[in-house]
Amino acid sequence: HTFLYSPSVNAVRDLIQEDELGEIYFITSSRMNLGLYQQDGVVLDLAPHDLSILLHWLDRPLLEVSATGRTVFQEGVHETAFLTLRFDGGTQANVQLSWLAPRKLRQMVVLCTKRMFQYEDTAAGGWDMYLHGE
Repeated sequence: HTFLYSPSVNAVRDLIQEDELGEIYFITSSRMNLGLYQQDGVVLDLAPHDLSILLHWLDRPLLEVSATGRTVFQEGVHETAFLTLRFDGGTQANVQLSWLAPRKLRQMVVLCTKRMFQYEDTAAGGWDMYLHGE
């Protein structure tokens, strides 16, 4: 849960709590890289980061989770997975996880009634915000 101490993660949480973004419709998250296999699979390796950020930002109960995974090279170890989460209040999140991506990607895109923003923990500054229509 190291990202809960990130200034940009907490800045986004403040915007959500202060209703600067409006209602959150959905969030897409991509956490991908090439390699570094763990025996317990990509979900247990990478998903805790995105899940902790989502729970921190939304501060509401998670009602439903569905997940699919795919083993490509290492039998019995999912190297890629897709999670769909539904939170109390209707917000949905789709989380894409993979060890089979050509480049490192750590990105979350949040679409809200007032604004949308993109959070990237590999970028300088951590996040960008856009007004709808910009």
